[in-house]
Amino acid sequence: SIYVIITDGNLNILNEIYWQKQSTLDDRSLLVGFLQRNILVNRSSPLCGQCVHIDRARIEKHLPAFIACCHYRNIDVDVLNVLCRRWTRKVYENRP
Repeated sequence: SIYVIITDGNLNILNEIYWQKQSTLDDRSLLVGFLQRNILVNRSSPLCGQCVHIDRARIEKHLPAFIACCHYRNIDVDVLNVLCRRWTRKVYENRP
């Protein structure tokens, strides 16, 4: 399954989409069309999450048109936590 959260520059949620692997071809087209309309044409949107490299490989296998909408770089939350803990210990300890 793919759960997409579309946000603005201030991370305010604009829309949410849930897609399951068993979805029909029309559902896939609807998802990709939505992303193409709402993500800048220059593929400026990165994929974000924990273990996002594994997620990206799975998405590319099942829905390659989705990956075509995304930036080539990923934001891995686990890596951000490690860097924050290493570079700014107080910020890491006071995180929500």
